[in-house]
Amino acid sequence: MKCTWSADAGTIDQSGHYVAPPERPASGMATVRATSNAYPDLFDEVTFAIGYTCNYAHTLGGEMVTAQPGDVLTFTSGGPNKELSGVSVRTVFGNRSWEAFVLPLGDDPSSWPSGPGSWPVRVQGDMGLTDPSEILWSSDDEFAPLLELDHFQPGSSIAGYADGATVEIISTVDPRSAPFDWWFSIVYQPGQFTCTVPGAG
Repeated sequence: MKCTWSADAGTIDQSGHYVAPPERPASGMATVRATSNAYPDLFDEVTFAIGYTCNYAHTLGGEMVTAQPGDVLTFTSGGPNKELSGVSVRTVFGNRSWEAFVLPLGDDPSSWPSGPGSWPVRVQGDMGLTDPSEILWSSDDEFAPLLELDHFQPGSSIAGYADGATVEIISTVDPRSAPFDWWFSIVYQPGQFTCTVPGAG
């Protein structure tokens, strides 16, 4: 054997076969190193991203948007107990990029979603609407929609939906209210190194 393999997250055998860790590293990255046995000061290494598989669909004003290959869906945790601090999706709608967010209400992490159940949240986004003059939309905190969390494990997986929301579309031509629903699922899959969207429609 000419080298020794090592990894800072996950495992790698001495034939160079790498297996991702059971939980995603906090950095979202892993580094694999090959060190010369004859000259231990000589090594080569590569760092790569470890991601998630994901899927989603939502409607805005009666128009459905479904997942497309290359869309990026993420969730983040914060606070002392890793409460849910946000879910976001980035996609291309027509010829423009588009983003949507589910955010907790308030600045106190103790009120943020921390497990399965119903949680008041804010939904908002930008671009991707049917008219170029429509640039922003957001729910009203006073009538906050509920995020129904089916599953939530910080740093690993989440599934749920924001149902029955009404958002206000900011438009220079036709400002109005519109219904919004969003279903999403993000699951960390050991061995998957990029976020892929299966069953794109």
